[in-house]
Amino acid sequence: MCSLVHGPLKYSDRPISHHPEVVLVALRWWIYGSILPLLLSSIVLVGNTARTVRVDLPPALDGVGTRTTCQARACAAQQLTTSFGNDIVVLFVRTGSNTTTLALSDSSGIVFTERLSYASSEFHGGMIREYYAVSISPLNSDNITVVPDQCCYTIRGMQVLGISGADTSTIYDQNKSVPATVSCPSEVCGYCHADANTNPGTCSASIHSSGADFVIVATQINDTPGCGGYSSSPAGYRPPSGFTRITAPNGNFEVDYTITKASRQVEFDCSGTDATAIVVDAITSSVLTD
Repeated sequence: MCSLVHGPLKYSDRPISHHPEVVLVALRWWIYGSILPLLLSSIVLVGNTARTVRVDLPPALDGVGTRTTCQARACAAQQLTTSFGNDIVVLFVRTGSNTTTLALSDSSGIVFTERLSYASSEFHGGMIREYYAVSISPLNSDNITVVPDQCCYTIRGMQVLGISGADTSTIYDQNKSVPATVSCPSEVCGYCHADANTNPGTCSASIHSSGADFVIVATQINDTPGCGGYSSSPAGYRPPSGFTRITAPNGNFEVDYTITKASRQVEFDCSGTDATAIVVDAITSSVLTD
């Protein structure tokens, strides 16, 4: 018959605890047995649910400049406060026809780059200019001042705004339709004019967004109401469909925006006023990886 052996188990003539190599082997098998199921479950999880996903986040309006005073001759200035860092700061300036050079200064030290300057070929009365900058940190009452090279009523208006959630590496949508610039009235733009009774005609410009974009429009207007015409017109007031107005009229021009969520055609329609030029641009969204 077999008999139970009392006392510690022995390897050779010493207890197992006195044999480090045996303890190490046992410990390894215990670790492998405990971790292997976890590794297998992790592999399954990665294969099914933890794939890298690209998520397009639409940009958003993060601040609108408000008028403030400035000291230089014939200057114009606005203050801008934003909530987020890595914003794209966009500046539109509507100038008179006698202004050829603008000097820009910023109290926070951000540096603006000229994006475009566009003069209507149908109406020789000014120019739409667009500038942009990247603000690494949120802005607090940031002062943006524009000084023209000529005196007296040369800056007809300006508008600055902050855009969050934008791709700071490319900034603008790379689609070949961006930016769009049209002179009005024309066959390309359409025929519109201000009339309090009939609210006639529509002037238009369009782009094709590549995805989630902040689409912004600057419209030069010949000293008449903003896009949509007279609010009291018997024909009805028709502001640009699908767009939100930021400012109008601001020294004979207005700025509107919309946000797209996918690639599509975006058309801006301005009716019931004397639109003389339209600029449509698009800031592209940032892309995050989960």
